[in-house]
Amino acid sequence: MNARTILFAAAALGVVAAPASAKLTEDPVGALTADDTSVWAYLANSEVVRIDPATNTVATRTATGPAGIRDLAVGEGAVWGVGQCGLINCRYGVLMRFDPATGARVRPLTRLGANPRAVAVGAGKVWVLGARQLLRIDPHTGRLAATGPRAIWVGRNAQDMAFGKGQVWVTTARRRGQAGPIVGPCRLVSIDARSGRVVARRRVPCVPQTVAFGFGGAWATGERGVPRATSGLATGFGRVWGVHVRHAQPGEYGEMRGTTSVTALDPDNGATRRIDLEPSLVGLPRIATGAGAVWVANSPPGAISRIDPATGAVVATIDPVEG
Repeated sequence: MNARTILFAAAALGVVAAPASAKLTEDPVGALTADDTSVWAYLANSEVVRIDPATNTVATRTATGPAGIRDLAVGEGAVWGVGQCGLINCRYGVLMRFDPATGARVRPLTRLGANPRAVAVGAGKVWVLGARQLLRIDPHTGRLAATGPRAIWVGRNAQDMAFGKGQVWVTTARRRGQAGPIVGPCRLVSIDARSGRVVARRRVPCVPQTVAFGFGGAWATGERGVPRATSGLATGFGRVWGVHVRHAQPGEYGEMRGTTSVTALDPDNGATRRIDLEPSLVGLPRIATGAGAVWVANSPPGAISRIDPATGAVVATIDPVEG
């Protein structure tokens, strides 16, 4: 199995103090994805928006209703979002489908387990990750796949997943009790997409928060006492891109604020380059690659920054709420 663990160390990232006067807005972006032509984001005001990279403006805007989206993915002719149903006393998750041309939501919803965490597309299927299981969804019917295993056990406290090279890659981290601290071991699990069989379980440093596939292998982040939070990982334009919030301090209302940095890592020699962005809240930044750029959400919160992958410069800042 070709898998690599990235520890973005403090020495590589550096420490930059966050400006005290930075404006931190509401309506953060909860999920972000991109393909060759568009960027998709879910907003906390219950909208999915499509951003046109040619104009850096919102092209379509679709209300999701009470359902909240935790993750987005594009493929098999649609944009897919997973999250909670959002109704009172509702204990199930949902898979939503959006038309990539119009942004319109395609009904019906697909009911899932109680806590869907991530979604990916590959090998003709839509893959939905729950707390312990991986579901195979038929993109044509929106239902569990009729052939092969429908639910695949991946381990306890699944974190994130990615698809690549005919496999689904999942990070897991064992907790003490149901809601206690993570005690490990933490693993990167690879599942063969055709058979649904677990191919390997590789130990990685705790706590793995995100995983991406590119350059022939899976890339996972881990945390080992480094004072930063990795909340997003993506591959593209010859680099592995990680977004982090560092130098965190409590804000006026107890929220943790800090400096946001994007690290571009060369997969061949491990060399890194840091791109400093505006402050953000810890845990909120999202990152995606596609449509000719690297896109970072919530730095500043509620905005989407467009980064030129060649120069590392922020060439546009988009407010998806205002358009």
